[in-house]
Amino acid sequence: MKFYPFSLVLIFCCVFSWGTALSAEPKSAPSDPRGNLTQQSDEIKEQLIQLNRDLFLLEEDLLQPASTRVAVYLSMDDGSLFDLESIKLKIDNKFVSSFLYTDKDLQSLKRGAIQPLFQGNFASGEHEVVVFVTGVGPHQRAYKKAVNLKFNKEQGEKALKIQLVDDVTSQQPQLSIKTWN
Repeated sequence: MKFYPFSLVLIFCCVFSWGTALSAEPKSAPSDPRGNLTQQSDEIKEQLIQLNRDLFLLEEDLLQPASTRVAVYLSMDDGSLFDLESIKLKIDNKFVSSFLYTDKDLQSLKRGAIQPLFQGNFASGEHEVVVFVTGVGPHQRAYKKAVNLKFNKEQGEKALKIQLVDDVTSQQPQLSIKTWN
């Protein structure tokens, strides 16, 4: 079993909170012992909720520090030349994300929505992103396309944007990957 630092913090805080709650003495003699227990129980619940919130934020920072974070997003224009069916995302020869699109998903993307495809951590250095899309192109023909981008990950967050746009001059959809920051 692998223990992470946040697990130890969680165990310590729970034991400490439990011990503190047990050792706390009532401030005045309660008229109703069950009422006092209910009040103490509610206070402990509130403390646990706050502790859980704090631990969640700490876990996010420990597991995905901003200095190593990479995010990939998808956007498309009105899509009159192409109906997107699926997308697969590969980073450093590992498939990290795939998505099958419904009519609702396509409508949202065509209205300007930006879909987050992937968020993860990568060390500094050279990386390669490959995107595969499938769908129905002009004249109702099956359409498959792949593009790649090599990028250098430095300290700080890195965002990549995959764009799927209609090229009216060639009557073909164009797929591209760009760094966003």
